[in-house]
Amino acid sequence: MAKEWVQRGWFLDLEEIDPEFRPDSDYRFFYVKRQRLTAIEDLSVSVEPLKEAKIDLAEIGTKKEILDPESKSMIFQCAYGIYPDVKAYLEHPVDYSVGKIPKERPSDNYRVGIITQRDSPYDNPNLDATEFWIIKGLAHKPRIHIYNPHDITIKAYVKILVNKLIVEPVTDREVINQLERRIKPSTPVYLKVSLK
Repeated sequence: MAKEWVQRGWFLDLEEIDPEFRPDSDYRFFYVKRQRLTAIEDLSVSVEPLKEAKIDLAEIGTKKEILDPESKSMIFQCAYGIYPDVKAYLEHPVDYSVGKIPKERPSDNYRVGIITQRDSPYDNPNLDATEFWIIKGLAHKPRIHIYNPHDITIKAYVKILVNKLIVEPVTDREVINQLERRIKPSTPVYLKVSLK
């Protein structure tokens, strides 16, 4: 089943998230009160032939508040598209402790898939190929690495779509029971992404 952008009125399942970092540590399920999809379009990097360059989303977040949730009641669902014909992958930090910055050594991170323009085009980022989540208090923003397989320097462009979600905990015991038994659907939130 293809992934979808979370909409207002949907439920999120944060079972995989440490309770310390949930919008409310006492609850697993959250209701999406508001939702707004925005885009970061002006990200680019020059990549030399047969070399790699990176775009560090932690640095972008300090310049563009769009990648920094303003409160714990905000959760961001993100995806990215690339242009032109280069290869890209996400590198997610393994350690999600507060204030942690991704380490330089690749062995300390997850390298997630190899994405091409065909997998996730710039004009239409593909959630199935590139989805990642950002939550307040976790300095876990990944890096996007771009590899240039050609014999000339290429300027690569990245567009990130950010689905800003305002959530509140589900406190109704009957609704929680229906979500736990999967009578009502919910969207799982994962910070760590599996290797493809």
